[in-house]
Amino acid sequence: MHPLTLRFPGELEDEFAEEYSARTLTQVRGALVLGLVLYTVFGILDTWIAPAQRPTLWLIRYAIVGPLLALVIGLTYHPSFKRYREPVVSAVVLVAGLGIIAMTAIIPAPGNYLYYAGLLLVIVYAFTLVRLSLPFSMGISAVTIVAYLAVALSMSETPPELIVNNMFFLGSTVVIGFSANYSMSRYARTVFLQRRLIEAHTAQLQEKNEELLAKNQMLAESRAATIRTARRSELIFSALSETLPGTVLDEKYRLAEKIGSGNFGTVYRGEHIFLHHPVAVKIFRPAIGHLALEGIDRFRLEGISACRINHPNAVTVLDFDVSAGSLAYLVMELLNGRSLAEELRAEGRMSPTRCADVAACVCDALAEAHGAGIVHRDIKPSNVFLHHNHSEQLVKVIDFGIAKLTDTSAESDLQVSTVAGMFIGTPAYMAPERFVGDQYDGRADVYSVGVMMYEMLSGHVPFEVGNAGRWALAKKHIVEEPASLTAMNADVDPEMEAIVFDALGKTPGRRPTAQQLGARLHDYLMKAPSQPSPS
Repeated sequence: MHPLTLRFPGELEDEFAEEYSARTLTQVRGALVLGLVLYTVFGILDTWIAPAQRPTLWLIRYAIVGPLLALVIGLTYHPSFKRYREPVVSAVVLVAGLGIIAMTAIIPAPGNYLYYAGLLLVIVYAFTLVRLSLPFSMGISAVTIVAYLAVALSMSETPPELIVNNMFFLGSTVVIGFSANYSMSRYARTVFLQRRLIEAHTAQLQEKNEELLAKNQMLAESRAATIRTARRSELIFSALSETLPGTVLDEKYRLAEKIGSGNFGTVYRGEHIFLHHPVAVKIFRPAIGHLALEGIDRFRLEGISACRINHPNAVTVLDFDVSAGSLAYLVMELLNGRSLAEELRAEGRMSPTRCADVAACVCDALAEAHGAGIVHRDIKPSNVFLHHNHSEQLVKVIDFGIAKLTDTSAESDLQVSTVAGMFIGTPAYMAPERFVGDQYDGRADVYSVGVMMYEMLSGHVPFEVGNAGRWALAKKHIVEEPASLTAMNADVDPEMEAIVFDALGKTPGRRPTAQQLGARLHDYLMKAPSQPSPS
């Protein structure tokens, strides 16, 4: 935009002119009507100021300027008016101004002095109300001032002081009118540019939005297809799982009845054919698409993780392979009994000593795992099994399917085997640092043990949100402190509460390691009254 003329380059100026003309047509029409009304109404003054010259004055008002203004008002309704708008309007305004100058020449002094104010109105009118551009407004003002000066100088009775005074006022009016016209034009053109930019950005956003909608539609269709495939796969696997009892895998393991399910498959009671030894066989539930390889890696990781933990309180994995029928399977020791989750559902809550018994065994297994560079990541009651071996009960940590290897061994590439967009673990038992994506180590498992102990002593987990969602639960884990255990269960002594709350520290640095927590629990048991305990 030119800083003086305010014109746009090229076709943009034509586009602005067309838009501005259409937008201000009603205002110009109203200004012309106002001009016609004022020009005719002021004829009343002619009767009082110059009754002798009234016929000539009215000839100018009502026979020349008035009809001309009315004609232009009528032309504003013609479609071609916008093309000739500025010259036509400029001409009629100039005729009105020259008509006032003619009146000052006709009326004798000092009556004609009162008509000079009309010239000021004409100049302001040209600069503002009729929305003329600067060149036309300046042209009207220049012709009006020159015509007045010529008439005033030709009349010997006009005092020079009056001419100078009038020229001062006329010049000042031009300056004010110019400033007003320039400001209004610049504002209109700036708004036009901003509107164009907004339209361009809106068009771009609309285009991008349409692209996103198309992509979302494709994703939705792909997701629907994936869900359908997954459902078909699940139906096939469910049907297969019902027919697997009696199947022999690799001529070594005969499957019997189904006894449960884990994160990635179904567990069957089985038998080693040659050794006649009872085992548990976990058959991998096949995934679909790109998740298949991640799923099989995780299934294999469960076996690798458990094999690296040589501890009586961790489930023993005996074998892993893919059968000739393309079924991936994991062979484990066969456990008899029930999970801690089932125990809690049946009993409600446990005594502090019983809680310490179970938790100490879990910590012993976790200390061994952490020493081997393995973080379980899903410690919870359903992954703690109370195994009955003849006359004794043995606590077993199971389901290492989502364990994380933290060392730099040959299997360390498996430590990132997570499914995109999924939480790894159970949110109700998850450590705060895992919700926010921070680095974590074995003390994340210690936090989970703390949640589990709190549940064993109170009958419920420390933080519950109902249907409020995962992030509401995350907020509680991160910022809120659990309610006092001693207030809920009179059997819980301050020492046990302190052990649980230390395990529930909000940051890893405030928690003990699994080995330290296990040692504290064993010390607690040493001071407790003697009673049967799991090993």
